[in-house]
Amino acid sequence: MTEYHCKYDDLADPNTLVDHPRNHNKHPRRQLDALSAVIWGPRVDGKRDESKALGWRHAVVVSNRSGFVTMGHARKTVAIEEGELVPVVYQDFASEALERVQLAADNKIAELAEMEIELLDIEVLELEALDMPMEDFGFYKPSNETEKPKKDVNVKPVDDEGYAVFTVTVPEDSVERLIELITQIDGCMFERSKT
Repeated sequence: MTEYHCKYDDLADPNTLVDHPRNHNKHPRRQLDALSAVIWGPRVDGKRDESKALGWRHAVVVSNRSGFVTMGHARKTVAIEEGELVPVVYQDFASEALERVQLAADNKIAELAEMEIELLDIEVLELEALDMPMEDFGFYKPSNETEKPKKDVNVKPVDDEGYAVFTVTVPEDSVERLIELITQIDGCMFERSKT
């Protein structure tokens, strides 16, 4: 049974909600699976373990001005996949520009946080000891475990021709987006290789 712990104006069929056409975020499968596990519990033998579900803690935000989703596109997507209603809060925006700022800032501000990896590693280990499946919630094993992915970015200061050289390791479902971003940087070149 889905639990709703956040305030909301309406429980809506997510299929009736309209994505903002200027939403720039893409949600990879791993993120959607982790979000589903957080809301409804991780899957064990094909069934949800509801004892580990957090339920809905954040509503999807819809603009009264445009009718578009301004926050919660991923939550809308997983609700569609699960066939569940989604909690919605309707908000007023004085202008299209302010609505678009909310859309962009919602994700960007979270990116600006700096994570203390050592503290996170301890938290993950402690929660796993309490039988919480942290990998299902999107966390890798702590850095002292062999299953953590290798370092994401390696930088050589400058190559023989005076260019900075970066080696980036990303999940396969992020490669095309990374290439798209790189090609937008003036003077930037890339080579793709599989390891």
